[in-house]
Amino acid sequence: ADMDLLSDYQIIIEGLELAGEMLAPLLPAYGLTPEVVARHREERAAALAAVDARQMAIAAQRYAADEQRTRYDAMVSTMGIFRQLARAVVDEAGEIALSLNEPLPTTIGIFFSLARQALRAAQAEPYASLLATTTFGPTRIAAALTELDELEETFYRRQQVDHDAKIATRARNDAMRVVRRSIRALRIELRALRRTHPKVVGVPK
Repeated sequence: ADMDLLSDYQIIIEGLELAGEMLAPLLPAYGLTPEVVARHREERAAALAAVDARQMAIAAQRYAADEQRTRYDAMVSTMGIFRQLARAVVDEAGEIALSLNEPLPTTIGIFFSLARQALRAAQAEPYASLLATTTFGPTRIAAALTELDELEETFYRRQQVDHDAKIATRARNDAMRVVRRSIRALRIELRALRRTHPKVVGVPK
């Protein structure tokens, strides 16, 4: 819809810029001076830029959402393996210390806290030595913490991208609102011109 409207705007502007010898002298009486037409050209260019910027922002938003989902699913899998292996080697106190009996939160902020607390606790004794007897030893715990850091960075990056997309959408909406108002005003003037000078050809619609 935006591009259709901008296409209509372009047709009107070009019609005014290329006005023939019968039409051109009549335009200033309807407020359609070269300066006004140039302003409409700039207005359309700004609106087109806003539409393009919004499309880029929405694409970035979708990419960020997909990236977060992929990293989150991978981190949930990592924590699932960690918990299963930890349960096999720690006692009841260890299960509490490593939060093994609590379900993994679905709220991502709480998930960060629980996962980080559990993995850091796993780096301390006696759990570090116990986990070293499994395939989830110190190196893998450190890798899991790095994975968690990267997920958290992705989460905050997505928040910024979402914010940018909202701003871009607002800017697009404002720009297109101006375009709609301008097209409406131009068409009012051009209809009046056609009524007054019905024999003049090439009047934009």
